[in-house]
Amino acid sequence: KSKKQSKPAVSTATSAAKKNLSRKLADEPSIFPETYQDALALALLALVLAICFWPALFGGKVFIVPDLTASLSTRTFLNDANGKGFFPLWTPYLFGGMPSYGSLSATGDRWFDVLYNVWQRGLVRVGTILSPNGDVNWVVFYYFLMGAGTYFLLRLKKFTAVQALAGALGMTFATQSLVWIMVGHNTKIMSIAAMPFIFLFIERIRLQRSDDWKPLVFNTAMLAFVLHVQLQSSHIQMIFYSCFAVGIYLIVELVHALFVKPIAATGEPATEASEANGEVNSAAPLSSLSFSGVKGAVRSGLAFVLALLIGAAMSADMYLSVWEYNPYSTRSTVSITEKMPEFAAAGDKEPDIKKSGKADYAYATNWSFDPAETLTFFFPSYFGYGDDAYWGPQPFTSSPEFFGTTILILAFIGLIAYRRDPFVQAMVIIGTLALLISFGKYFSPFYDVMFNFFPYFDRFRAPKMILILTQFAACILAAYGVRAIFDLRFAAKPTASAAQGKTVLQYAAIGAAALFLLTVVGISGCKDGYVRSLAESDKGKQIVAQYGGNVEVIKQFNDQLGIFEMMKSDAMLSLAIAALLLGGIYLFAAQKMPRMLFETGLVVLILFDLLRVSTKPLVMLQEKQAQTDFFAATDYTDFLNTDKSKFRIVPLAREDAKPANWYAYFRLETVSGYHPAKLRVIQDLIDVAGNGAAENFVQSPALLDLFNVKYLIVDKPMDLQGYRQAFSGSKVILQREDAAPRAWFVKTLETKKDVDILRSLKVSGFNPRETAYLETLSLPKVDAVDSSASVQITAYGIHEITLATAASGNHFLFLSEIYYPKGWRAFVDGAETEIYKTNYAFRGVVVPKGKHQVKFVFDPQSFTTGRTLTMFSNALIGLTLLFFGGDWLRRRFAKPKEPAPQLPPSF
Repeated sequence: KSKKQSKPAVSTATSAAKKNLSRKLADEPSIFPETYQDALALALLALVLAICFWPALFGGKVFIVPDLTASLSTRTFLNDANGKGFFPLWTPYLFGGMPSYGSLSATGDRWFDVLYNVWQRGLVRVGTILSPNGDVNWVVFYYFLMGAGTYFLLRLKKFTAVQALAGALGMTFATQSLVWIMVGHNTKIMSIAAMPFIFLFIERIRLQRSDDWKPLVFNTAMLAFVLHVQLQSSHIQMIFYSCFAVGIYLIVELVHALFVKPIAATGEPATEASEANGEVNSAAPLSSLSFSGVKGAVRSGLAFVLALLIGAAMSADMYLSVWEYNPYSTRSTVSITEKMPEFAAAGDKEPDIKKSGKADYAYATNWSFDPAETLTFFFPSYFGYGDDAYWGPQPFTSSPEFFGTTILILAFIGLIAYRRDPFVQAMVIIGTLALLISFGKYFSPFYDVMFNFFPYFDRFRAPKMILILTQFAACILAAYGVRAIFDLRFAAKPTASAAQGKTVLQYAAIGAAALFLLTVVGISGCKDGYVRSLAESDKGKQIVAQYGGNVEVIKQFNDQLGIFEMMKSDAMLSLAIAALLLGGIYLFAAQKMPRMLFETGLVVLILFDLLRVSTKPLVMLQEKQAQTDFFAATDYTDFLNTDKSKFRIVPLAREDAKPANWYAYFRLETVSGYHPAKLRVIQDLIDVAGNGAAENFVQSPALLDLFNVKYLIVDKPMDLQGYRQAFSGSKVILQREDAAPRAWFVKTLETKKDVDILRSLKVSGFNPRETAYLETLSLPKVDAVDSSASVQITAYGIHEITLATAASGNHFLFLSEIYYPKGWRAFVDGAETEIYKTNYAFRGVVVPKGKHQVKFVFDPQSFTTGRTLTMFSNALIGLTLLFFGGDWLRRRFAKPKEPAPQLPPSF
């Protein structure tokens, strides 16, 4: 009884207005019957996804792209680690060795994260049970979650099923996000799929109408779990953007609650109940504060911070490892060529002086989104679709950033109609800020402020990635646009503003149709101007420089790929879709089209609009056998694996060349590889001694020694001084005749600054078998080495290296393994000894006279501490959810109380 009395009352007039609207909606049947509307809407979403990816889900086809194959190359490494029962924290196969978990290049069996295992190995597996293709089905399932989360968020905001579905379809099938699976950016999907659910649970907490602690604790626990799932995606940049959007939303809600009081549909001040029921349609500034709104905004903000901390604790093993690695990676330190321009390779551009002191500005802004490319929001192929046909200002891209003509038009309608709604205002700010940030170097006054002053922002590259927030905002606004159209049709009584809105829609439809007709008639005459623009682009200049000639070469290039024809077709389709959409909206709002026909046409048009562009990269699908063939052993990998000594290789083959990471699949260690955040010391060696490429290490005998290089892989036989042909087959293997071992004793030590060591490595004359350079001011005392001294590797594992040494005096042992101070420890006969940073990027230790066992062990404390935090926070959230599950079951199956016996009046 007390709870009923505590709930704010909704005015009679407001309730009547709501019932009147519901009655009018019910009078016209929807495409989704009310009883099953949510199930049918989500089933449609799942069905369209299944049809799109049918060849992959049920035909066994897969995507074979560089980012994906780089990830698949770690499978052997992970299987070896799991087979030996340990968690892989270091990989020896790339760049001479690097942290695998801290760099997010590989993970192991996180058995201690119970809730995530329940999610990933339980619920996700159930959701993908119908598809046998484990390489693809889980990714498609996250697409479904991304759309479903958007749908449920909008349903919480009191949208009808079709209105919510419009936003969900836009979020799921927009080109920017749908292309991720096709280019192997699967972790982006995992991360962004969680974002609508984060907003959903924050909204549930904000709209909580009573002081009952149970809904608050439950929703906070669920929010923590969703954040944990997002954090496990390991795509830190997308996670950062998601939190950035949530932060803006919470600030807007708080400001709105402090300074703007909501007004209900009747014109009366809104109550907490009327706001929660979606009966607020405008807002007016008042001097009085909305106390309930402030409480909701503060409550949701505090709950988000608490949930984020708990979610991070549930992933602490990963993120403490990342936090520890970050200061030593290229994402957090300035390039040596930027600090010391003299080291820049010949022909390099002048280093960009815009930097925060932590990351390379030019590297960070390489994929900035030129404002001119906003044309692709409406005309997707204006700069060519992508890959070879793309001629825009980005270095390259796989697809345009197309949100959908339908989504953009609906979003504009929603923005105008609901511009006073705080959620709409938040989405406008999020979408606009994201667009401005995406411009990067093309709008440097704004981007530079973020890069130099916003915490951790300077760790990220490719500013255009943040456009996913613009996409999300546009899809939410599109749902508001559909709602506004329904408002016009089902208004309680005719108003001047409603009549004006219908007139504007009528003229907009006529204008779109006229523009379409003009385009059909006149666009072919724009071909010469379009080709001239292509010729003046960077891509056009490259083509002319490569093939010679003039604009005629560009015309041939355009005609060969059909770039202008593709742009023309897309432009006409976009305008035709705009005319159809606006015409249908007008007819529906003017009550000249039945609701069921309008909803059906709207859903079909949105899907056609998006899928005509987004599904083009599906041609990259290949038979599963192609992936098997890609990772099939070759005659030359078989030969290399017959050599049981420790060595590294340099792949130099160009014909049918495999990416450097591919060799890790066969347990072959290379001096090169691919990783977007490699160790800075390695990148410096590549930039300085390798003139920008690790393959150039072959030009330096000193680097070949330091990296323990024994074999070169080339396309055909060649005479190369110092090498002999060891194998000839599909590729030729050259063996270095005097290859250095993995470890040896040096004769002398010298102290040098890091830049001086790089200078020594860059010029000839340095012999690392005789001398080692240390950066310490005080050199350890060592004795000369005689012929009785020896070093032999007796055991080599991922986390442990054991050597048997015989020293004729106090000797310095050089080990051709990359120096990384966080986690690696050295022991001589069980007693810990100091590891010296040697020759800029390698390890060295002092070994006393006599025979000794030297052991290097990788055991970072960050992982051990993080694992403990992960288990504790899992227990906290797990027990909380078990409590609420038990409470629900108790209430669900509780026996109803028997009524008290009725006593005769005489009693």
